Amino acid sequence: MPIKAGFVLMLSIMVLGLTTGCAFNPWQGGYRPAPTQMSQAHEMRTHTAVRQIPWPRLEQFLNTEADLLTQSDVAVEDWTPQQQAEARDRMMRALKLAEKPGELEVIGTSTFQTDRKIDPKDGQLAEFARKIGADYVVYSTRYLGKQDTIRMVPTWTHTSGRVYRESRRNRSSRRRHRVEYYDETTLSSNPVRVRADFYGFVAYFVKRLDESEQ
Repeated sequence: MPIKAGFVLMLSIMVLGLTTGCAFNPWQGGYRPAPTQMSQAHEMRTHTAVRQIPWPRLEQFLNTEADLLTQSDVAVEDWTPQQQAEARDRMMRALKLAEKPGELEVIGTSTFQTDRKIDPKDGQLAEFARKIGADYVVYSTRYLGKQDTIRMVPTWTHTSGRVYRESRRNRSSRRRHRVEYYDETTLSSNPVRVRADFYGFVAYFVKRLDESEQ
């Protein structure tokens, strides 16, 4: 199958020009389908295997592929079917998928950076991958260093005092006042700029091809 545009997309986003922040499910919020998959819907899977690869391995693959593209005199759009297949095979080997590379295809990727604690094994990644029809999802992460961010910090405020209130007049028409005391504690959230540790996450969603698609 043609992978020209899809392969270039995988290389370009993996420089980790990542989306910032997190949706309710950050993997879904940072998801981008491969160009060849824009208008395609895949059958939901009953199970998706979640795998991890070290960032240095993925980074080495990306750098190597970027060098090949830079040094090549042939535009990606003019690759032969054999060159396309070889590029896809290299990607699947980098992802450590044991099946024959020609039987698999990347249908999309998810990238984001965050200072939140993210556990790729908490079920959110697997559930989203299953819904979009991926048989495998392979993720990697790396430390991006400290960055400024805004956090909402809870603040307790305590106030106390007394107020004078007018009560009904008595028969002599004199105004009467009473004293009321108050003691209140309120909770509010205030934005505070802090330095926080940020991490980058990336995931490849891979589909097993039917015989008709190979």
